[in-house]
Amino acid sequence: MWFRSQNILATAHKVQQVNAYLAKEPRLSMSLNQLGDTPFPYMAMIPQNVLEATLIDYLEKSGIKVERGVELLSLTTRQQQVDLVLSKGKTKEKVKANWVIGCDGAHSKVRSELDVPFSGSRYEEQFLLVDVALKSELNPLQGHLFLDKEFIAILPMGQGISRVVTTYPSQYATPSEQHIKEILEERFKHLAPVPVSLDKLQWSSLFNIHRRIVPKMRVGQVFLAGDAAHIHSPIGGQGMNTGIQDAYNLAWKLALHIQGKVKDDFLDSYQAERHPVAVGVLLGTNLAMKVMLVRTRIFRKIRNVLAPVILNFPYLHNRLRALISEVAIQYRTSPIVSHENAPKDWAITWMKSKLRWSLQPGDRIANAPLATAKAYNRESIFELMQKAQGHTLFMFLGDAAKEIETRTNQFERLVAEYPDFLDGYFVVSEESIDYNLLDRVKSNFYLDRNGLAHRRCNITRPTLCLVRPDGYVAYLGPADDEKAFKQYLHRHFLLPVGKNIKASMKKQQAKAQ
Repeated sequence: MWFRSQNILATAHKVQQVNAYLAKEPRLSMSLNQLGDTPFPYMAMIPQNVLEATLIDYLEKSGIKVERGVELLSLTTRQQQVDLVLSKGKTKEKVKANWVIGCDGAHSKVRSELDVPFSGSRYEEQFLLVDVALKSELNPLQGHLFLDKEFIAILPMGQGISRVVTTYPSQYATPSEQHIKEILEERFKHLAPVPVSLDKLQWSSLFNIHRRIVPKMRVGQVFLAGDAAHIHSPIGGQGMNTGIQDAYNLAWKLALHIQGKVKDDFLDSYQAERHPVAVGVLLGTNLAMKVMLVRTRIFRKIRNVLAPVILNFPYLHNRLRALISEVAIQYRTSPIVSHENAPKDWAITWMKSKLRWSLQPGDRIANAPLATAKAYNRESIFELMQKAQGHTLFMFLGDAAKEIETRTNQFERLVAEYPDFLDGYFVVSEESIDYNLLDRVKSNFYLDRNGLAHRRCNITRPTLCLVRPDGYVAYLGPADDEKAFKQYLHRHFLLPVGKNIKASMKKQQAKAQ
């Protein structure tokens, strides 16, 4: 899927910066080129039909057929099974499934059949979405948001077309094309700092925005994901990304369960990890909507003065950029990430949790350029993870260059113990490698070019770093404490257990009792 994603991105229109204007004055410029260690420092604008067609093509080539026109009539959960009644035209079909994932949108039939509440409310305003060709001096590689009494936003889609969003008078249920043009021209005249004219209107839609969320994303053998579990304002473009992350988070866990490698309660981590993220997105987008839709004149003036000062403060500016791009999402409190090496003192734990620069279990792994030791073929941490069939174990050597032979032997033994569970890569800083040893190293030995991977992960000593299929750190600890690493694995995964680990786990269980 990684290479197919590259094909999608090759055709995407890349928005590299977003600008905000208050009362026609430029107040905030957020460059996405400064996102940090991501290989995708931009907002990729892809038409929904193109993305959908690509995903369907990938599924079909993987032997999975997408059926259209199939309706869910009823759903009944049992202890280890879900009974469904489906209809396609006049034909009804009864299906017994081990698992059901409801990705059926805001009006989810799956959610309704489960009788799961969808708490929240609707914004009073009606919104207009238009795909249109614009003529202006605005940079076509940048997004633009204009605010004052009303707001209007422009996101370039490529090929000369921009997506425009604004509020629309609620008394108009079916507006004419002429009226839409009049509204947009009036808004641009009063809000934009440069003339903006409409050339060709391609498509338009009126819609209302809700903010709603379910209290639970799992009911027995049934899961809810995407808009079926949470909906919010489209501001920031986080809706599709949040839904895809739900699906990715659940998919690898469910795959491990089906393979018999984890127990059923491992799947509860889906709720523990994803529900707080959805709550955060709802709170953030709701706050942004309130700031944008301020109606009172005095509060607009306060907003126009305070918002630029607050958002241009370096820390908050960088934090906002990370939140919108969703690279700041972390699962540090998840029940399935390692807490073996966590400080015992609560104050130290709290302070450590606030240090974003220090990689911790539950964080997204940092990307960095690497190279094979002998041929110097260039790859990155992300690219190596894409090759893995499951979890990925990195052993970082840190500053212990003299221990390279001892640590490579340890690493090879560890990887060999879990051949069906993880792929492994040994990473040593290019600056500290003894090149006389290269003839003795094996294929999974990589050079950390310029030591960037070690610095981004804040690693200075031999370290074991286990990364989940979704790119988040499951375990992080010193290589000296191999027993803690194995205890973590056997606590959460159904893997072959050696005698020493089994005895150690029994002792721990006895202490807990």
